[in-house]
Amino acid sequence: MSRRKTSLKLDDVLQTRLKRCLSTLDITLLGIGHMVGSGIYVISPETAKKAGPACVISYIIAGIASMLAALAYAEFGVRYPRAGSAYSYLYFSMGEFLAFIVGWNILLENILATSAVAQTCAAYIDSLAHRTISNFIHKYVGTLTSVLSNNPAATAATVNLTSHSATNISSYFNDEPHLLVLLIMVAFVVILLLGTSGMSWVGKILCGFNICLLAVIIGIGIWKGSIENWTNPDTVDSS
Repeated sequence: MSRRKTSLKLDDVLQTRLKRCLSTLDITLLGIGHMVGSGIYVISPETAKKAGPACVISYIIAGIASMLAALAYAEFGVRYPRAGSAYSYLYFSMGEFLAFIVGWNILLENILATSAVAQTCAAYIDSLAHRTISNFIHKYVGTLTSVLSNNPAATAATVNLTSHSATNISSYFNDEPHLLVLLIMVAFVVILLLGTSGMSWVGKILCGFNICLLAVIIGIGIWKGSIENWTNPDTVDSS
């Protein structure tokens, strides 16, 4: 389980053909962009609504756990300063088997994270447009329910498609094709094709916008916040 295909020498480990073109500022903003993602705009409201003031304690615990992981990454990054992230770190320290598992997990994580971010961006853009995009798709493109309903071979599968039962198809797929999500994914690919330098500039702009937006939200929260909101959500009338 701990075998390696090649013998490890420090000089070989530090060698890389990749050009180091990112500055300290680029790396810092890249790290902030990874830490402050779209989840803070999606998960935080739901967490605060359901957990109430206890969500603050949850974030403190999660922050401590994240700090421990960050310290481990910092240690490995200094010891093995080359591309490969967690895969390389585990390969050098624990062998090929665990590195193989973690490498594929990272690939799956990036795929799911990218799709989730694109879905979130599309939902916010559609909400800002007063659902104009989704209504246009529903009217001129159609929905999964209508397509399956018009297919005689799928009659059995279209029973109760509008319900939220775990056994029907609409519980696993969006009823409407999210074309905006596809466009956002294409935009991500175009940004990646710009190369590391071009991607870093786009990352700087988006990270700066993200920080400014969070600063505005925090400022409004401090200005409009009230200690009366620190109550048990079970005692609050949610209607």
